[in-house]
Amino acid sequence: MRVASAALFLSLAALAGVPAVGAAQTAESLSATCQTAGGDGATCAAAAVAARAVVAGVGSMAGPGSEIPGEGSTLGRRLGGMPRIAAWLRGGVQRFGVPAPGDPNGSTEASSLTRQVEAGLGFGVFDGFRLLPTVGGFLSVDVMGHASFLFLSDASGFDGRVDVLSLGARLGILQESFTLPGVSVSVARRFSGDVRLGDSGSGDAVELMLDPSITSLRVTASKDLFAFGVLAGLGWDDFSSDVSLLVSDGLAGIAASSGSLEGRRRLYFGSVTKQLGILAWLTLEGGWADGFDPIAGYTGTGHDPGSRSLFGSVTVLLKL
Repeated sequence: MRVASAALFLSLAALAGVPAVGAAQTAESLSATCQTAGGDGATCAAAAVAARAVVAGVGSMAGPGSEIPGEGSTLGRRLGGMPRIAAWLRGGVQRFGVPAPGDPNGSTEASSLTRQVEAGLGFGVFDGFRLLPTVGGFLSVDVMGHASFLFLSDASGFDGRVDVLSLGARLGILQESFTLPGVSVSVARRFSGDVRLGDSGSGDAVELMLDPSITSLRVTASKDLFAFGVLAGLGWDDFSSDVSLLVSDGLAGIAASSGSLEGRRRLYFGSVTKQLGILAWLTLEGGWADGFDPIAGYTGTGHDPGSRSLFGSVTVLLKL
Protein backbone atom coordinates (compact mmCIF):
# COMPACT_ATOMS: atom_id res chain seq x y z
CA MET A 1 0.00 0.00 0.00
CA ARG A 2 2.83 2.38 0.84
CA VAL A 3 4.41 1.66 -2.57
CA ALA A 4 1.18 2.49 -4.43
CA SER A 5 0.61 5.63 -2.36
CA ALA A 6 4.16 6.80 -2.99
CA ALA A 7 3.85 6.20 -6.73
CA LEU A 8 0.57 8.12 -6.86
CA PHE A 9 2.05 11.00 -4.84
CA LEU A 10 5.07 11.25 -7.13
CA SER A 11 2.87 11.22 -10.25
CA LEU A 12 0.65 13.99 -8.92
CA ALA A 13 3.61 16.01 -7.67
CA ALA A 14 5.33 15.81 -11.04
CA LEU A 15 2.20 16.96 -12.83
CA ALA A 16 1.51 19.74 -10.33
CA GLY A 17 5.03 21.03 -10.87
CA VAL A 18 4.38 21.67 -14.56
CA PRO A 19 3.72 25.38 -15.23
CA ALA A 20 -0.01 26.02 -15.64
CA VAL A 21 0.37 28.27 -18.67
CA GLY A 22 2.33 28.18 -21.86
CA ALA A 23 5.76 29.70 -22.29
CA ALA A 24 5.08 33.23 -23.54
CA GLN A 25 8.59 33.62 -24.96
CA THR A 26 7.87 31.45 -28.00
CA ALA A 27 4.73 33.43 -28.90
CA GLU A 28 6.70 36.66 -28.44
CA SER A 29 9.47 35.29 -30.69
CA LEU A 30 6.89 34.48 -33.35
CA SER A 31 5.55 38.03 -33.10
CA ALA A 32 9.09 39.47 -33.33
CA THR A 33 9.87 37.37 -36.41
CA CYS A 34 6.68 38.63 -38.03
CA GLN A 35 7.62 42.25 -37.31
CA THR A 36 11.14 41.73 -38.68
CA ALA A 37 9.54 40.55 -41.93
CA GLY A 38 7.67 43.87 -42.16
CA GLY A 39 4.39 43.09 -40.40
CA ASP A 40 2.54 45.69 -38.36
CA GLY A 41 3.43 45.33 -34.66
CA ALA A 42 -0.10 45.07 -33.25
CA THR A 43 -1.18 42.72 -36.02
CA CYS A 44 1.84 40.45 -35.52
CA ALA A 45 1.15 40.24 -31.78
CA ALA A 46 -2.51 39.38 -32.41
CA ALA A 47 -1.42 36.73 -34.95
CA ALA A 48 0.95 35.12 -32.41
CA VAL A 49 -1.76 35.08 -29.74
CA ALA A 50 -4.17 33.51 -32.23
CA ALA A 51 -1.62 30.87 -33.28
CA ARG A 52 -1.03 29.83 -29.67
CA ALA A 53 -4.77 29.65 -28.95
CA VAL A 54 -5.39 27.50 -32.04
CA VAL A 55 -2.62 24.96 -31.37
CA ALA A 56 -3.56 24.62 -27.70
CA GLY A 57 -7.25 24.41 -28.58
CA VAL A 58 -6.69 21.58 -31.03
CA GLY A 59 -4.93 19.67 -28.26
CA SER A 60 -7.67 20.08 -25.68
CA MET A 61 -10.47 19.43 -28.19
CA ALA A 62 -8.83 16.23 -29.42
CA GLY A 63 -8.56 14.93 -25.84
CA PRO A 64 -11.11 16.77 -23.66
CA GLY A 65 -10.56 14.95 -20.37
CA SER A 66 -9.78 11.31 -19.66
CA GLU A 67 -8.26 9.23 -22.46
CA ILE A 68 -10.82 6.45 -21.87
CA PRO A 69 -13.93 8.36 -20.77
CA GLY A 70 -15.19 7.61 -17.26
CA GLU A 71 -12.46 5.04 -16.55
CA GLY A 72 -9.93 5.75 -13.81
CA SER A 73 -8.90 2.10 -13.54
CA THR A 74 -7.02 0.29 -16.27
CA LEU A 75 -9.06 -2.27 -18.19
CA GLY A 76 -7.17 -5.44 -17.26
CA ARG A 77 -7.58 -8.77 -19.01
CA ARG A 78 -10.39 -11.29 -19.20
CA LEU A 79 -10.24 -14.88 -17.98
CA GLY A 80 -7.84 -16.79 -20.18
CA GLY A 81 -5.51 -13.82 -20.57
CA MET A 82 -7.31 -12.17 -23.48
CA PRO A 83 -7.26 -8.33 -23.44
CA ARG A 84 -10.41 -6.61 -22.24
CA ILE A 85 -11.55 -4.21 -24.95
CA ALA A 86 -13.21 -0.79 -24.55
CA ALA A 87 -14.83 0.96 -27.51
CA TRP A 88 -16.39 4.39 -27.27
CA LEU A 89 -18.03 7.19 -29.18
CA ARG A 90 -17.71 10.67 -27.71
CA GLY A 91 -19.32 13.92 -28.80
CA GLY A 92 -18.22 17.18 -27.26
CA VAL A 93 -18.12 20.95 -27.47
CA GLN A 94 -15.55 23.52 -26.39
CA ARG A 95 -15.65 27.28 -26.30
CA PHE A 96 -13.01 28.42 -28.76
CA GLY A 97 -11.92 32.05 -28.99
CA VAL A 98 -9.17 33.81 -30.98
CA PRO A 99 -8.48 37.40 -32.09
CA ALA A 100 -10.63 37.93 -35.18
CA PRO A 101 -8.40 37.47 -38.27
CA GLY A 102 -10.14 40.35 -40.05
CA ASP A 103 -9.35 42.83 -37.26
CA PRO A 104 -5.69 44.01 -37.38
CA ASN A 105 -5.84 45.51 -33.87
CA GLY A 106 -7.36 42.52 -32.05
CA SER A 107 -10.26 44.63 -30.79
CA THR A 108 -12.80 41.90 -31.61
CA GLU A 109 -12.88 38.18 -30.88
CA ALA A 110 -13.94 35.34 -33.17
CA SER A 111 -15.49 32.79 -30.82
CA SER A 112 -17.68 29.74 -31.20
CA LEU A 113 -18.68 26.45 -29.61
CA THR A 114 -16.53 24.02 -31.56
CA ARG A 115 -17.94 20.52 -32.01
CA GLN A 116 -15.93 17.33 -31.67
CA VAL A 117 -16.69 13.70 -32.52
CA GLU A 118 -14.34 10.95 -31.37
CA ALA A 119 -14.23 7.17 -31.89
CA GLY A 120 -11.76 5.15 -29.82
CA LEU A 121 -10.51 1.72 -28.81
CA GLY A 122 -8.62 0.62 -25.70
CA PHE A 123 -7.03 -2.73 -24.82
CA GLY A 124 -5.95 -4.07 -21.43
CA VAL A 125 -2.61 -5.80 -21.99
CA PHE A 126 -1.19 -6.33 -18.47
CA ASP A 127 -3.00 -6.82 -15.14
CA GLY A 128 -0.18 -5.45 -13.01
CA PHE A 129 0.81 -6.63 -9.54
CA ARG A 130 -1.25 -7.30 -6.43
CA LEU A 131 0.38 -5.56 -3.47
CA LEU A 132 -2.17 -6.76 -0.88
CA PRO A 133 -5.32 -8.94 -1.05
CA THR A 134 -7.47 -5.84 -1.77
CA VAL A 135 -4.83 -3.72 -3.50
CA GLY A 136 -4.13 -4.69 -7.11
CA GLY A 137 -3.49 -3.30 -10.54
CA PHE A 138 -0.15 -1.70 -9.67
CA LEU A 139 1.79 -1.06 -12.93
CA SER A 140 -1.00 -2.52 -15.08
CA VAL A 141 -0.99 -1.32 -18.70
CA ASP A 142 -3.57 -0.34 -21.32
CA VAL A 143 -2.94 0.81 -24.86
CA MET A 144 -5.47 2.99 -26.69
CA GLY A 145 -6.07 5.06 -29.75
CA HIS A 146 -8.79 7.31 -31.08
CA ALA A 147 -9.66 9.42 -34.06
CA SER A 148 -11.11 12.89 -33.40
CA PHE A 149 -12.92 15.09 -35.90
CA LEU A 150 -12.96 18.78 -34.99
CA PHE A 151 -15.52 20.97 -36.72
CA LEU A 152 -13.98 24.43 -36.57
CA SER A 153 -16.23 27.38 -37.29
CA ASP A 154 -16.11 28.92 -40.77
CA ALA A 155 -17.69 32.06 -39.29
CA SER A 156 -14.63 32.45 -37.01
CA GLY A 157 -12.29 32.29 -40.00
CA PHE A 158 -11.28 28.60 -39.95
CA ASP A 159 -10.98 26.49 -43.06
CA GLY A 160 -13.15 23.46 -42.38
CA ARG A 161 -12.74 20.25 -40.38
CA VAL A 162 -9.52 19.09 -38.72
CA ASP A 163 -8.77 15.40 -38.12
CA VAL A 164 -6.57 14.26 -35.22
CA LEU A 165 -5.19 10.77 -34.50
CA SER A 166 -4.17 9.99 -30.90
CA LEU A 167 -2.11 6.99 -29.75
CA GLY A 168 -1.13 6.30 -26.16
CA ALA A 169 -0.91 4.09 -23.09
CA ARG A 170 -2.15 4.09 -19.49
CA LEU A 171 -0.22 2.95 -16.45
CA GLY A 172 -2.26 1.72 -13.50
CA ILE A 173 -1.45 2.86 -9.96
CA LEU A 174 -4.46 1.29 -8.22
CA GLN A 175 -7.24 -0.95 -9.50
CA GLU A 176 -10.62 0.09 -8.11
CA SER A 177 -11.86 -2.07 -5.24
CA PHE A 178 -14.64 -1.85 -2.67
CA THR A 179 -12.53 0.48 -0.51
CA LEU A 180 -10.09 2.10 -2.94
CA PRO A 181 -10.50 4.26 -6.07
CA GLY A 182 -9.05 3.35 -9.43
CA VAL A 183 -6.06 5.55 -10.27
CA SER A 184 -4.07 5.69 -13.50
CA VAL A 185 -1.65 7.88 -15.45
CA SER A 186 -1.90 8.12 -19.24
CA VAL A 187 0.25 9.62 -21.95
CA ALA A 188 -0.84 10.16 -25.56
CA ARG A 189 0.65 11.65 -28.69
CA ARG A 190 -1.74 13.53 -30.99
CA PHE A 191 -1.13 13.95 -34.72
CA SER A 192 -3.20 16.69 -36.31
CA GLY A 193 -3.92 17.71 -39.86
CA ASP A 194 -3.09 21.25 -40.98
CA VAL A 195 -5.16 24.11 -39.58
CA ARG A 196 -5.76 27.41 -41.36
CA LEU A 197 -7.18 30.54 -39.79
CA GLY A 198 -7.99 33.63 -41.88
CA ASP A 199 -7.67 34.30 -45.60
CA SER A 200 -5.48 37.19 -46.73
CA GLY A 201 -6.83 36.80 -50.27
CA SER A 202 -10.28 37.73 -48.97
CA GLY A 203 -8.99 40.79 -47.12
CA ASP A 204 -8.22 39.37 -43.66
CA ALA A 205 -5.38 41.11 -41.82
CA VAL A 206 -4.07 37.73 -40.57
CA GLU A 207 -3.71 34.34 -42.22
CA LEU A 208 -2.17 31.45 -40.26
CA MET A 209 -1.21 27.96 -41.38
CA LEU A 210 -0.35 25.56 -38.55
CA ASP A 211 0.75 21.94 -38.16
CA PRO A 212 0.02 21.05 -34.49
CA SER A 213 1.64 18.21 -32.53
CA ILE A 214 0.57 17.55 -28.94
CA THR A 215 1.75 15.30 -26.12
CA SER A 216 -0.89 14.86 -23.42
CA LEU A 217 -0.52 13.60 -19.85
CA ARG A 218 -3.52 12.74 -17.68
CA VAL A 219 -3.90 11.60 -14.07
CA THR A 220 -7.35 10.23 -13.20
CA ALA A 221 -9.05 8.75 -10.14
CA SER A 222 -12.50 7.15 -10.22
CA LYS A 223 -14.87 5.38 -7.81
CA ASP A 224 -18.14 3.53 -8.25
CA LEU A 225 -20.73 4.95 -5.85
CA PHE A 226 -23.31 2.24 -6.66
CA ALA A 227 -25.84 4.36 -8.57
CA PHE A 228 -23.15 6.36 -10.39
CA GLY A 229 -19.42 6.33 -10.97
CA VAL A 230 -17.47 9.54 -10.48
CA LEU A 231 -14.09 10.56 -11.88
CA ALA A 232 -11.76 13.50 -11.30
CA GLY A 233 -8.68 14.28 -13.33
CA LEU A 234 -5.80 16.64 -13.96
CA GLY A 235 -4.11 16.99 -17.33
CA TRP A 236 -1.24 18.69 -19.09
CA ASP A 237 -0.81 19.35 -22.82
CA ASP A 238 2.63 20.06 -24.28
CA PHE A 239 2.13 21.46 -27.80
CA SER A 240 4.23 22.63 -30.71
CA SER A 241 3.72 23.67 -34.33
CA ASP A 242 5.39 25.13 -37.36
CA VAL A 243 3.62 28.38 -38.21
CA SER A 244 3.35 30.28 -41.49
CA LEU A 245 1.98 33.83 -41.26
CA LEU A 246 0.65 36.35 -43.73
CA VAL A 247 -0.16 39.65 -42.01
CA SER A 248 -0.90 43.21 -42.94
CA ASP A 249 2.07 45.58 -42.94
CA GLY A 250 -0.17 48.54 -42.10
CA LEU A 251 0.30 50.04 -45.58
CA ALA A 252 -2.13 47.92 -47.61
CA GLY A 253 0.60 45.32 -48.17
CA ILE A 254 1.23 41.77 -46.90
CA ALA A 255 4.27 40.52 -44.93
CA ALA A 256 5.10 36.81 -44.98
CA SER A 257 7.05 35.03 -42.25
CA SER A 258 7.39 31.62 -40.61
CA GLY A 259 8.52 30.24 -37.28
CA SER A 260 7.80 27.69 -34.60
CA LEU A 261 5.57 27.78 -31.54
CA GLU A 262 5.80 25.79 -28.31
CA GLY A 263 3.92 25.89 -25.05
CA ARG A 264 1.99 23.97 -22.43
CA ARG A 265 -1.13 24.31 -20.36
CA ARG A 266 -3.04 22.51 -17.64
CA LEU A 267 -6.56 21.02 -17.76
CA TYR A 268 -9.01 20.06 -15.01
CA PHE A 269 -11.96 17.75 -15.57
CA GLY A 270 -14.52 15.49 -13.94
CA SER A 271 -17.25 13.10 -15.02
CA VAL A 272 -20.28 11.13 -13.90
CA THR A 273 -20.96 7.66 -15.35
CA LYS A 274 -24.16 5.59 -15.37
CA GLN A 275 -24.23 1.93 -16.39
CA LEU A 276 -26.82 1.35 -19.12
CA GLY A 277 -26.57 -2.43 -19.31
CA ILE A 278 -24.19 -5.32 -18.77
CA LEU A 279 -21.65 -3.98 -21.27
CA ALA A 280 -22.59 -0.31 -21.84
CA TRP A 281 -21.96 2.93 -19.91
CA LEU A 282 -22.97 6.57 -20.42
CA THR A 283 -20.52 9.29 -19.30
CA LEU A 284 -21.06 13.04 -18.92
CA GLU A 285 -17.76 14.91 -18.64
CA GLY A 286 -16.83 18.55 -18.24
CA GLY A 287 -13.88 20.74 -17.37
CA TRP A 288 -11.69 23.63 -18.41
CA ALA A 289 -8.24 24.38 -19.79
CA ASP A 290 -6.21 27.24 -18.31
CA GLY A 291 -5.48 30.41 -20.24
CA PHE A 292 -2.09 31.93 -21.07
CA ASP A 293 0.12 34.81 -20.01
CA PRO A 294 -0.11 37.92 -22.22
CA ILE A 295 2.71 38.66 -24.66
CA ALA A 296 4.53 41.93 -25.21
CA GLY A 297 2.89 44.11 -27.85
CA TYR A 298 -0.55 42.55 -27.65
CA THR A 299 -3.05 45.32 -26.94
CA GLY A 300 -6.20 43.62 -28.19
CA THR A 301 -9.31 44.05 -26.07
CA GLY A 302 -11.60 41.57 -27.81
CA HIS A 303 -9.80 38.35 -26.90
CA ASP A 304 -8.35 37.73 -23.44
CA PRO A 305 -5.43 35.23 -23.66
CA GLY A 306 -5.83 34.45 -19.96
CA SER A 307 -9.45 33.28 -20.23
CA ARG A 308 -10.26 29.64 -19.58
CA SER A 309 -11.59 27.34 -22.29
CA LEU A 310 -14.61 25.36 -21.08
CA PHE A 311 -15.43 21.96 -22.56
CA GLY A 312 -17.99 19.20 -22.13
CA SER A 313 -18.78 15.84 -23.70
CA VAL A 314 -21.15 12.87 -23.73
CA THR A 315 -19.77 9.36 -24.28
CA VAL A 316 -21.23 5.91 -24.84
CA LEU A 317 -18.68 3.24 -23.89
CA LEU A 318 -18.78 -0.53 -24.40
CA LYS A 319 -16.50 -2.95 -22.51
CA LEU A 320 -16.05 -6.50 -23.78
